[in-house]
Amino acid sequence: MDLNNHLIYLSSNLIGVYAVYKLMHVFFKDIASNNKIEILSYFSYYFIISALYLIVNIPIITLVSNIILLALISFNYEATYKNRFIAVFLIYLILMISETIVSLLTGYLVISVFGKNPGYSFSLGYIFSKLIGFFAALFIENYSNIKKGFELSTSYWLSILIISLSSLYIVVALVDSQIHTVKASIIISLLFLIIVLLFYLYDALKSSAEMKIEKSILEQEKRYYDNQFWLMKSSVEKTASLKHDIANHIGAIGSLIRENEISRALNYINQLEKYAPFNSKIVESGNLVIDSILNYKLDYVKSIGVNTHLDIKVPSDLELESFDMVVILGNLLDNSVEALKKLKENRTLWVSIKYDRGVLIIQIQNNFDGKISVGAKGLITTKDDKDNHGLGLKNIESTLEKYNGLLEYSYTNNLFKAEVLMYI
Repeated sequence: MDLNNHLIYLSSNLIGVYAVYKLMHVFFKDIASNNKIEILSYFSYYFIISALYLIVNIPIITLVSNIILLALISFNYEATYKNRFIAVFLIYLILMISETIVSLLTGYLVISVFGKNPGYSFSLGYIFSKLIGFFAALFIENYSNIKKGFELSTSYWLSILIISLSSLYIVVALVDSQIHTVKASIIISLLFLIIVLLFYLYDALKSSAEMKIEKSILEQEKRYYDNQFWLMKSSVEKTASLKHDIANHIGAIGSLIRENEISRALNYINQLEKYAPFNSKIVESGNLVIDSILNYKLDYVKSIGVNTHLDIKVPSDLELESFDMVVILGNLLDNSVEALKKLKENRTLWVSIKYDRGVLIIQIQNNFDGKISVGAKGLITTKDDKDNHGLGLKNIESTLEKYNGLLEYSYTNNLFKAEVLMYI
């Protein structure tokens, strides 16, 4: 390969690296954990792949190196290992098949997978192969659901992974078998179409997973409001009943007091309190969204013997998105309840919700068993089904982005505290 071809390859490889960048952002959210490291990783990828091609130029080594380097680049972004596996193999497949199609159709490249590759006899082959990968990346970029953090079931994930790995093997086997160029081109072009459709399928499955979670949240929201309606209806009925018989009750209590039956009078009052409307609700801040969620959750909390301390000061006219509050407040309370259920004694829950000058502050504290797992990117759920239960925290953080909000945790040996700030 002469100097001119070297320069053309190095220039065209910049397009290839940018295509990788675009495809990474199809799978992962745009915010990298560290922008400087992200930039450095792409430059490193460019130099390493270029050096391997220009010096070693053995396809199987390039293949393995690409997969390893793409996997390392993926760690710039927050994702599960399932999503990383799918992203790495699909990204490499798109780029590899793009280059192979150009190679076979033009005859520019005589490939031996395990031997040294002589390279393109016509330098524009480098540019065409990278441009196909780049335009494929631009097209796939329209699949906006892929980067969402909703987890697929293991069966769906395995299906997509197996299709990806099988496609990779077919490409390598076809190229190495020296099959007729036209037939190989047709087969690999069909594989390219399959991979693009696989992106579509992956996007559709992610969208379906999102809809399933949203449906679950809406059903939960409905239960909260149904429960709150029942509490309000019960309160009205008890008030009406008490009002109807109030004169008789006052007369009976007065008679007992006049006869110096103080103890019996107090017992009578205690019986009346059971019918008093303020005993039917745990929380009455006046804000329907907050009250419905808290009354539903705290009713269960009290039923399992947990002591509760509440400090709720929220304006009744404060407009809150019920869907968002179910995600944030509902998940935080669920996490506290799960922790409290593991304790046999000293089970206490503190809930404070206050609104002050445009900021809603939610503080939830609970006793716990002292066992906690912390990873590089925060807390890790201790539940068995880590993927699904970990979604609760991810959903809270995702929802808080709408409010430029903040979620912070702190804990001691036996006390865990979660604090949320929302700008409303």
